[in-house]
Amino acid sequence: MTGFGLAWGTNVEDQRRVYTGFKSGLHRVYIGSTSGLHRVYTGSIPGLYRVYTGFAPQIIVSLYQDKTGQNAR
Repeated sequence: MTGFGLAWGTNVEDQRRVYTGFKSGLHRVYIGSTSGLHRVYTGSIPGLYRVYTGFAPQIIVSLYQDKTGQNAR
């Protein structure tokens, strides 16, 4: 994915946003709201990754992008 992409869930417990952009690749994943947040930062120039997990089911989502622009979960 190149440029800017935005997607979010419809349910409250599955409300997530995915931002993809910047030349190195900036990704933000938001899940839930208040119940326990995790943040994961990996790398800098090769790619910045943030993972937020929350809500009762304690959902964990990891998102990464390689230099070819491939997204995987």
